[in-house]
Amino acid sequence: MINFQLTGYENFRLGVPNRGIYQELLNSDQEIYGAGSKSTARAF
Repeated sequence: MINFQLTGYENFRLGVPNRGIYQELLNSDQEIYGAGSKSTARAF
């Protein structure tokens, strides 16, 4: 999912094609990318 807006979303529901465990691969809101750390760093 990509959000090009300045607004962040909490508890956003995103449909997926199959049941399973999904993992965040990249989050540009992490401190290493110059943003405030908003990363959950967890599986979904």
